Amino acid sequence: MSAGETRNFVVPNSGCNIPSTAGAYALNVTVVPQGSLGYLTVWPTGESQPYVSTLNSYDGRVKANAAIVFAGTAGGISVYVTNQTDVVLDISGYFVPSTDTSALTFFPISPCRIADTRNPNGALGGPSLIGGQARDFPVSASSCGLPASAQAYSLNFTVVPQGYLGYLSVWPTGKTQPLVSTLNADTGAVTANGAIVPAGTNGDVSVFATNNTDLVIDINGYFAPATASSEPLWLFNIAPCRVLDTRNSGSTLPPPLTVNVEGSSCGVSTSAKAFVLNATAIPDGPLFFLTLWPAGISQPLVSTLNALDGIVTSNMAIIPTSNGSIEAASDGATDLVLDINGLFASATAPTVTTGAVNSITTSTASIEGSVHQNGADTHIFFAYGTSSTLAGASDTTSLDVGSGIGTLGVSFSVPLSGLASDTKYYYQAQATNSLGTTKGAINSFTTLASATAPTVITGAASSITTSTATIAGSVNPNGADTHMVFAYGTSSTLAGASDTTSLDVGSGTLAVGISVPLNGLAAGTKYYYQVQATNSAGTTNGAINSFTTSAAPGWAGQVACVKTVTGPNYSNNETQKWTVVGGIPAQPTGQTLYPTQWSSTGSGHSASQTWVIQASGAGELAVITSQAGVSFARYNAQIAVPAGIQATPPPSYFDYEYQFSPFGNSDPNAQHVQGSSTVTSPACDSPVEPGGSSCTVTCSWNFNKN
Repeated sequence: MSAGETRNFVVPNSGCNIPSTAGAYALNVTVVPQGSLGYLTVWPTGESQPYVSTLNSYDGRVKANAAIVFAGTAGGISVYVTNQTDVVLDISGYFVPSTDTSALTFFPISPCRIADTRNPNGALGGPSLIGGQARDFPVSASSCGLPASAQAYSLNFTVVPQGYLGYLSVWPTGKTQPLVSTLNADTGAVTANGAIVPAGTNGDVSVFATNNTDLVIDINGYFAPATASSEPLWLFNIAPCRVLDTRNSGSTLPPPLTVNVEGSSCGVSTSAKAFVLNATAIPDGPLFFLTLWPAGISQPLVSTLNALDGIVTSNMAIIPTSNGSIEAASDGATDLVLDINGLFASATAPTVTTGAVNSITTSTASIEGSVHQNGADTHIFFAYGTSSTLAGASDTTSLDVGSGIGTLGVSFSVPLSGLASDTKYYYQAQATNSLGTTKGAINSFTTLASATAPTVITGAASSITTSTATIAGSVNPNGADTHMVFAYGTSSTLAGASDTTSLDVGSGTLAVGISVPLNGLAAGTKYYYQVQATNSAGTTNGAINSFTTSAAPGWAGQVACVKTVTGPNYSNNETQKWTVVGGIPAQPTGQTLYPTQWSSTGSGHSASQTWVIQASGAGELAVITSQAGVSFARYNAQIAVPAGIQATPPPSYFDYEYQFSPFGNSDPNAQHVQGSSTVTSPACDSPVEPGGSSCTVTCSWNFNKN
């Protein structure tokens, strides 16, 4: 593995026949570093990397350490290394839920010495192990009081090599020697490592060493059927956590140190009867031994680890406890780091917590809870109803959450339906296993009232320009999922209106403010708009409000004209005055406008007409005083675009009283255009009667750029 790398190993996918139901593994982790290795950490895949270490190899030697690691995602474990190293993983057993009838439970004992080959020759004494030869040790025949029902042992092996020791391997007597190692001592240093070893023929275990060495075997517990004793213990999960670091606490060894594991910040259960620890010694010099044992008893003649070479050394230890504390002692000055990876405790009635409620509607809700199975197959359900004491309550369908070998707990949620609206309900999580039933607290919630149509307010318009605006409003969903739009257009009744994109404003009971930008609007145009909202109870329309876009920048001003008509055949005895309404649409490069007012007076053979044209437009302004082909005739005077002159009314007429255009070839930098013009025609019609023999039109104009 590369320096700083994390890698996942799916243990059931190995060739070791580990079932996917395994909840934890008894492993031996060996590193073969390519230089100094700061530390290696192992933890369940899917959990955050904990602040713990499994082993260290600062001098780059091959090292092994036992570890009980809980199965993570897909049965995987994760391994992190600070520096480049090879990693070897061996397995000696696994843990399963208590529902497995073949499962063994743990029975701790006071730490006890099984064998020491430095003692006189005997089945559990000398001679030393001979390199390349296997030897059987009758563990059950020791003086440690092991019952015949013991089917596996929690052991600690310590080698005292007589030189280089490639590796030592341990397995159940009667089985074929496996291709695994329990520990390595290539520097010849005294080395210890824990191991859970199944009992072989006659309860024996077999040991093989590649080179001559003495061997010490200590025991701290055994595994047997749950019926073997009155208080079987099950393995429970706990997130790997640092219990003690004397480098921070100011305490060092010796003297003996009491460690309150239960009182640490690791959340250790008060029902724990044994701790799965990883002990790391950071010695000041040669350390002949470090021993961990249960608080409240005399220090036993066993060792947990050794570091005669003064090197940082780790070892796993399962330490029984009767009061939540353990003792630690050493023969030399050292700091001690203790990490916890699990604990053993008796199976008990489940621990259950009634949780929160979510997704409340008029008729549904989702209620939550959590349970610690505490080692026995557990079923959970919710009782719920309208009574605060849950009298006459209904029960949800029972769920089997298993027996759990962990204390991390299982969270669950159950949907409720068919509830009455605007009603207070009470609910309680309840859990049952073979050891009893536990009930959580009674919590409550109130369903939403029946849905009503949304309440809406059409708000003000803002940020108005020539082509854009922002319109606003508010919508109260009144408890039902609501969608809203703005309808907008140029009709005061919103006939033919456009809709903005529909927005989901949720199902709350408070008003939600909404603003929507509009684009592509016409300049100088009045627009109408209205907020509209719909939910399951109906649609509500707000008031119709309006705004007017800004006029396009450009020219504004007027043209005032006087026309005199005379002729022998002309007769006019009437006075007329009218207002011209509506012009034809703007042309591609401008717009056409008509007189705002026209008046005509006459007597005898002459008549006089006046009109005023208020006009505005963008672009350059040019006033055309005459144009070939234009005869003065009836009805129209206009601002026109030379490239597309139109006349009205009626549209079939193409005769002009006068014309000018604000879109021509004037000076683009001009800010003011003013002038006048007189045009005379030898023959022109009267707006009242034909026959005029001549006419004169005089117009003046005055425009300013805005």
